[in-house]
Amino acid sequence: MRFVVMCLALAACTPDIASGAYLCGPDSACPEGQTCNGVKDENAGLEADTCVLESLARPFACTPDANSEPDNTMAEARAIPLTQCVSPMFINNSCMLADDSADWITFVPPSVCTAVAVQVRLTFPVAYEVLAFELWDVNANMKIGEDTECTQGADTGAVRRCLDMTLVPGTQYGVKVTPTGEGGCSGNCAYNRYTLSVQLATPG
Repeated sequence: MRFVVMCLALAACTPDIASGAYLCGPDSACPEGQTCNGVKDENAGLEADTCVLESLARPFACTPDANSEPDNTMAEARAIPLTQCVSPMFINNSCMLADDSADWITFVPPSVCTAVAVQVRLTFPVAYEVLAFELWDVNANMKIGEDTECTQGADTGAVRRCLDMTLVPGTQYGVKVTPTGEGGCSGNCAYNRYTLSVQLATPG
């Protein structure tokens, strides 16, 4: 990024980057003297994931509606109701703290489905730690798939990971979201907000 600054003779010349003017870059990168703001603060007029003066930064925190703990194991997984062979999209807006090992959800495609597939999408800001997800057959206690890069629909400033897979009707499945350890800012940003969407569809 190029900053053009006009300077008077003998005067100090430094770019004046307004607090809150830029989104955090990869690994929470910000202009010198600023840091990535952790939470949205509507009263202070600050948006999450923006670069602000260090004195204005707020610590990262999961909002109460995004905290579904405990959900770190398959046994603690949150069951979501997908009751149609072609279902409405279930959307889970959540977040992962530094000491969170995993977030689980489970679902069962209706046994009356002749054929059924699942479409799973994970979206998270590029500024924080990289997340990943796996698809598990809960009945067999076995991982059967994992996310890949989405081929389309990328959001500005966000990462999208995808999985499409044909399932066996009446079988219990689980989606496990985990931190990868990549992009963790040397331990200073080992957390992330994310949106997980799950939808049943016709295979093919």
